[in-house]
Amino acid sequence: MKGRQKRSRTRAAASLLVAAGLSAALLAGCGSGSAPAPGAEAGGAGEPFRMTMMSPFYNAQPPAANESNPAFQALQELTNTKLQVTYVPSATYEDKLNVTLASGNLPQAIVVLNAKSSTILNAARAGAFWEIGPYIADYPNLKSYWNDTIAFHTSIDGKTYGIFRARPFVRTGFIYRKDWLDKLGLQPPRTVQDIYDIAKAFTLGDPDGNGKHDTFGLTTTSDNIDAMVRMFGIAQGGVNGWGVRDGKPVAMHMTPEYGEAVSLLRNMYAEKLINPDYVTLKGLKLYDGFNLGKAGMYVGVLDDAYNRHPDLYKLFPEAKLDFVLTLEGKGGAKTMAFPGHAGMIMFPKSSIKTEQELRKALAYFDKALDSKVLMLAAWGVEGVHYKLENGIPVYINEQLFKDQAAELAHLRVQPAVVEWPSDHEMVKKYKRLWKENEKNGVASVIESFIPPQELINKEASMGNVITDARDKYILGQIDEAAFRAAGEQWKKRVGDDLSKEIASFLERAKQK
Repeated sequence: MKGRQKRSRTRAAASLLVAAGLSAALLAGCGSGSAPAPGAEAGGAGEPFRMTMMSPFYNAQPPAANESNPAFQALQELTNTKLQVTYVPSATYEDKLNVTLASGNLPQAIVVLNAKSSTILNAARAGAFWEIGPYIADYPNLKSYWNDTIAFHTSIDGKTYGIFRARPFVRTGFIYRKDWLDKLGLQPPRTVQDIYDIAKAFTLGDPDGNGKHDTFGLTTTSDNIDAMVRMFGIAQGGVNGWGVRDGKPVAMHMTPEYGEAVSLLRNMYAEKLINPDYVTLKGLKLYDGFNLGKAGMYVGVLDDAYNRHPDLYKLFPEAKLDFVLTLEGKGGAKTMAFPGHAGMIMFPKSSIKTEQELRKALAYFDKALDSKVLMLAAWGVEGVHYKLENGIPVYINEQLFKDQAAELAHLRVQPAVVEWPSDHEMVKKYKRLWKENEKNGVASVIESFIPPQELINKEASMGNVITDARDKYILGQIDEAAFRAAGEQWKKRVGDDLSKEIASFLERAKQK
């Protein structure tokens, strides 16, 4: 696929670095000061471009979208726009978006969290949105920001209908208690075998020093175990979701590596190296055992190591955490890759009626990638939300920043990784690992595949046959033959037909 061959070039601008000692607004790699795109008055001189938007918010209340909010006012001034924003609670955003699309009364820019929902697919195929792919090259910041692989992941029938909201390609690894590792004289994990050995030592080696065998090496939940299986399988050369073997599509759960990964977890569960109640837990319960000092390792996004454990440090001030992003196995160091986006910004034709208006809207998002806007999004307004200490931004009132500026992030896009000189050393480390290991990420080959509704219905009718069999096998409730039979059942009822559709999709993608 031609777009994928450009990956290394297009990711060159994926990270921006604010250099200590320079102006706090200076970020390397940003196209600030570039000539405006043709017909794009937004962000330039002249009358501000008036644009309506619809966006989710995640705090208890949305930020004030008027001149009473200095951060919102700064965003408008820096981009030379007048924004009219409709904020919708994140919990009801999808429903509100569907109602809005049905009404025909649409804003000019819409945050779309799920570009593959039937509502969005049908609207795009009916010509409701602008195809923006041909325009990106006219905007220097968007051109630097652009990534053909992510654009392909968000595409609909091979066409680009929105600006993707970039997220790290690789983000998940094993987070562990480094103080326990040091106490037991162990080295950081590099392989799947290392993970097993450390989990066993954390379980049997009394790492908390209380003289009891009351700790678990690995903690997980019913909705986290899949990530662990993927990490183990990928490290041994397996696929992520769907891959290609011998020129043919193959589902992850039909590969030998998947079976090996699940068998390993079955053995670890039998040896009591994993919390026994994992199938009854989900969501934030993942962190409970770890924060209580009862577990030494889990699979999570690496930023969890920095963000999720204040309770651990309150109970155990001596605790130290570390993490590993990749595991070495067949084919070198590998890790699970994500789609690289969190939806996209789309532009309805019913509200943006001309190409000139589209260019003005695109110019706003281009200008919003300038260094000063990235600074605003991360820190707010100088003197109000932050101050500079030796050239380093420091919050004056972090809660005020969260109330007024943090949610403005959804009114723009930014590179997947932005580094700041004020970053904690742990944050600097995982951001570095994210960037360095993009090449080691194993992605699913079907991120932009849209299966026929008939196959969607068939698979839905089978329920959770694969995950149910996986969990029963790990728990020792069924044997290997029954576990494999579930896969064969899936293959016969829907898998073979799905594989044929995916093969056709991949063949068409090669021609683009």
